[in-house]
Amino acid sequence: MNAHFDGFYVAYLTGKAGRGLAMLAFKDGCIFGADAAGVLFDGIFIESCNAMLSIMMTVETPSGVNLIQGGLSGPEGIKTKLEFEMTTDFSIRPFVRIYSSREVVNVKIVKLEG
Repeated sequence: MNAHFDGFYVAYLTGKAGRGLAMLAFKDGCIFGADAAGVLFDGIFIESCNAMLSIMMTVETPSGVNLIQGGLSGPEGIKTKLEFEMTTDFSIRPFVRIYSSREVVNVKIVKLEG
């Protein structure tokens, strides 16, 4: 089913106030990962019959982190739920645009071969 997406990925993120890099793992319909600032990514992906992946993900940002969308995460940190779709050929696309409640983030997702 989703096994052909299984693997490790690097996500290059760009927002209006900066850039970031996250490491992600796709395994059996689950996505999880982290970045150097301690941001955690946890979610699922579902492949549809129209060559799309539906992503449902929680992004947990610790306190005091500069956000690539602008601003700081604050003393309590931020927990953001994201739901978006991307084409199944996302790794050969220039980027995926993700709309959140804060701002738009462009993400280039590349599968690490090994």
